[in-house]
Amino acid sequence: MIRRFGRLAYPSEVQVRGTKVARIPLTNEVDALESRLWIPNIQHALDQGSLGSCTGNAVAQCASTQPFGLQLTEEDALRAYELATQIDDIPGQYPPVDTGSSGWAAMTAAVQLGWFAGFERADSVYQILLALQTGPGVAGTDWYRGDDSPDGTGLVIPTGVIRGGHEYMIAGCVIARLGTGALDLEYCRIITRNSWGDDYGVTIKYGVPIETATGYFSHKLPHFMARLATFGDAHFPRVP
Repeated sequence: MIRRFGRLAYPSEVQVRGTKVARIPLTNEVDALESRLWIPNIQHALDQGSLGSCTGNAVAQCASTQPFGLQLTEEDALRAYELATQIDDIPGQYPPVDTGSSGWAAMTAAVQLGWFAGFERADSVYQILLALQTGPGVAGTDWYRGDDSPDGTGLVIPTGVIRGGHEYMIAGCVIARLGTGALDLEYCRIITRNSWGDDYGVTIKYGVPIETATGYFSHKLPHFMARLATFGDAHFPRVP
């Protein structure tokens, strides 16, 4: 299947819209960061197919993960994508034109659909790690050729050409520390979930409320920092 990514970066959009930005964590909060992996309500990863609806899929999977209680379908994800293409500043809308959209617009659509009460933007990995202590989010970044093939642990390395922009869910983090207590950037991970069905990434075993869930991959912290620095963005819904 030929994948169309569909996430478009519009840095000026978040400035004009005035989205609230998550605060920078305090030193004691960084010291207190713990590993998190938020439990999904749906076993099978959504699958956008060849449609550029990754932004809608990412927010639908986020809303289908604890502490949020929904169990959304691909139809719901498409509904969010359609609404996002009407909200964003990108010319055209879907249907009929598969324009792609932005993370901000998809989150705004999710709020309008009643999935979330509101959301904030996170501009750094430290803001992301702090937000992950209370719930999942979504990220939009460039997608590299190397991202197509996670290793056996689900790790992706941003190598090769950039294939497009992609939106995916941020499901959790692994926190590793040096002997000094500082974050070990080499072994810290950002855990994410894709919307390419069961065949992408790795399966994670949970046990409760579902035994396993599919579609997960992960990033080294420095690699994710670099993705954010090159027109990447992240958004976290308000936790109920």
